[in-house]
Formats: sequence, structure tokens, C-alpha cells
Amino acid sequence: MHLLKRNKPELGQSPLFPLLPPLIAGICLGIEGYPSFLSYIPFFLGALPLLLIAMHFASRQVSLHPFSHNLKRIYKIACFVCITCLSTLLTLHHLSHPAPQTHYGIVCEPPVTKQRSTQLVLLLEDGSKLMAYVPKDSFHIGQALYFSKQIPSTPSFKELDGYHQYLKCQGIYNSTYIPDYICLDSLPFTPTVWESVKLKAQICRNKLEAILKHTTLSPQVKALLSALTLGDKTQLSTQQKDEFKTAGISHLLALSGMHVAFVIALLSFFLPKRWINNTTRKILLVIGTWTFIFIVGLPTSAVRAGWMITLVLVNPFPTQQTSPIDKLALTAIMLLLYNSLYLCDVGFQMSFMAVAGLLLSSYILKSRNKFMQLVQCTLVAQIAVLPLTLWHFGQFPTYFIIANLLLVPIITPLLIILTFLLLIFQAEWICQAIKYLVDVQQWVIHLVQQLPGNMLFVENFGVFKMLLCYVVIGLFTYTFTLSNYPKYRG
Repeated sequence: MHLLKRNKPELGQSPLFPLLPPLIAGICLGIEGYPSFLSYIPFFLGALPLLLIAMHFASRQVSLHPFSHNLKRIYKIACFVCITCLSTLLTLHHLSHPAPQTHYGIVCEPPVTKQRSTQLVLLLEDGSKLMAYVPKDSFHIGQALYFSKQIPSTPSFKELDGYHQYLKCQGIYNSTYIPDYICLDSLPFTPTVWESVKLKAQICRNKLEAILKHTTLSPQVKALLSALTLGDKTQLSTQQKDEFKTAGISHLLALSGMHVAFVIALLSFFLPKRWINNTTRKILLVIGTWTFIFIVGLPTSAVRAGWMITLVLVNPFPTQQTSPIDKLALTAIMLLLYNSLYLCDVGFQMSFMAVAGLLLSSYILKSRNKFMQLVQCTLVAQIAVLPLTLWHFGQFPTYFIIANLLLVPIITPLLIILTFLLLIFQAEWICQAIKYLVDVQQWVIHLVQQLPGNMLFVENFGVFKMLLCYVVIGLFTYTFTLSNYPKYRG
């Protein structure tokens, strides 16, 4: 699949990309807490039909009308404000979670055993989630509980610390300790269709993890494989996470677009175009992609990538030519409408910035050498997320390209393929091959760790500096393009 076409990205002609700025602006206003801004919504909703009529005459370029261009500008400004207001209202709705009136919950994610308690994520009757810490006990996905403790309402989003803001972005509105509870034999309420599918996906992932635990691999290797293939990082030690962070390959531990791309590449290899017609091939690729996403538990990052791949394979606008930028924008709009707080999720920000950077730079990534293409794509993706990384973490791995070039093209895909073969056949020779590949991976990570200055630290890198960096990157890319590719001028 040629997702990166060497064409000039026409942002100005994209029908969906202009909808993102007002949508994002409204989300930011809602998070900052400006409900008074919503008082203008009825006015713009009432004026919108009139503006549409005005836009109709303006688009026809009526020569007798001297204000056609002004009407276009007024229409665009009104639409911007209207979308911003509606986005603010939607964000305030996502942020408003009153204390639940019922005291029933369903375990919807794998339980995590702590030193003195068990951490559970409970799905409540109103669709929200609660992070509950209960006395140590054994639980399973789909286990229903009744608890009598009153759960207080959460403070505003701005008053939460970083960890609870992250939980809020994942739909977990609060966390608390529940000393007393009763396990129920049947579900106290019926989850929504989507939540029921997610519960079944989590049960499927748990079965795969149980198979992996019964292999002869060491606990460290099992934890690594569980993170690489199933997205479960709870078993990783702090040392393992720090090693991947220092080497600049932390993205391997989260199921994301890269893992979905591996699956697509593998399926494409077994479904060549000369054997099957294009339409059937695309349908099978979509089915195979979502099957993989389902068996790994429907993690948010993989679902994002799945929607992007689906929109690339199945064009939602068959009557007009669309670019990958349009499909990326449509994916972002769909996810932000579903949960506007995804905008605050670091994974959401980085994945979309990396993909956007690759798409906007695709027309200058023209090397025919596969290795050079990999080098260029790695550099572009890391540069695209560099300001975000410095803003969120204040540090950046200096030798990221070494570890990515040595591990991403060969070692990681082989580990993923061998892990799924191990889950199916449970053969000892597969365990030995996995041990060898993990040893090679650890050798590369330790090599990068021993290099001097392996981590760049930046203090006080705020929002203004982050935005300034993106302006500088954009200006540099624009100047480089005009100076080296004159055909794109104008």
C-alpha cells in the first residue's frame, strides 16, 4: 500500500482539515472553563440558515452583487464560531460527571495486583468508569460488584493532577478506595453495545495472556512480549520502561499505528493483487485489521490506527478525490466527537502529529532506496513529535534513530510474529527463537544507553515554546520545499 503518495498536500483545498481548528479551539475553551461563551450558540444556530443562503449566492459569483467575497468571509467566520461553540458545549458535557446514584460496577479491564490492594476499573451504569482499589482478591473481566461507599464528584479538569487528567481522558472520572463490596452472580445492568464488545475483547486478550504465562520463557521476556503484542504494560518493571525510554523506542510498548501497519503488511503479503480483485482484497484487509485490534483488547491507540487504515482502504468520499490528510482529519474529528478529552491524551497528540508530519512531507521523501526511506520517515516522525515530547516530558532521546533503525524494521516484527505463532502452536523452538531475538534487542538497548549524552534534557519548555517550535519547523519545511521544488510554488 502506498499510503505516502508523493503529491503536494493541498491543505487549502481540503474539505475536512479546516474543521479541525474550530473543533480544537472549542475543546480548549471547554477545558479552560468558559461556559459563558455558549450563550452565543442560539444566535449563530439561528443565523446559520441565512448565512447558507448568502453563501449560495456568493458561490455563484453573481456579478451584480458587490459583496460576494465579503459574504464568503462572513460565512466562514460564522461557521468557525458556531463549530467552536458547539465543540465547547460538547467538551463541557464530557467533563460533567456527577456522583453516581447507583453502586454497581462491572470489571472492564484486567485487574492489577498492588502491594496492599487490587486495582480495578469498574464500568458504571451511566457509562462512566471508576478506578477502584479494593482489598486483595481475585477478579476477572465481567465480574459484577456492589459497593456501598458514596463516590464524590471530581473537581474541575484543571484542578486535577497529571495522572487523574490522564484517567479522565480514558473515560475514568474518579478513583477511590472501596473497603467493602459484594460480588454478584449476574450483571446488575446491561452495558452498551460498544462496552459489551470491549468486554469480550478484554476477555479474549486475557486468554492469550494466560497462554503466554504458561510458556517456559522468563518473567521479564513474558512481560516484554505481553507489552509488544497485547499492549499490557502492567507487568513491565520500571527498569524495562526506562531502558526503552532512553533508547527512544517507547512507542514499541504501546499498540499503535506501527503494530497495525505490521499486520497490514503481513496480510498484504498473503493477499497479493494478482490472486484476488482489489475490492475483495480491501475488505479482507479491513476485516483482518479489526480482528487483530479486537483480540488485543481494543486499546484506544490501536482503534485510532484502525479507523485511519479503514478510511484509507475504504474511501468514504467515492464521488471526489480525497487525500490522506482528509482521512486523517476525518479520523480526528470522529474521535474528538466521541470523546473530546482525547485531545489531552499524549498518545493521541503524538500519533496524529507523527502521521501528519509524514503526510505533509511525503512529496519530499522521494528516495527509492528502502533503507533511506526508513531513515527519512524515522527522522520526520521524530521531528514532528519533538516539540510535544519536550513539552510533556522535558527530555528527548538523542540516539533514537540508531535503536529505531536496528530494531523496528526486523527485530520487532519478528518478535510479534513469533509471539502469535507461540500462542497458536506453543512450540519450544519458538521460545528459543524469541529468547535469541530478545537478547539482540537488549544488546542494542544497552549499546545506546552506554553512549554519552543519550538523553537531551530541557527545562521550562512551555506551550509558547512548543508552538514556536512548530512555527519554525513549518517555515523551514516551506522554505526548503520552495527552494528545492519550484513546481510547488504558488
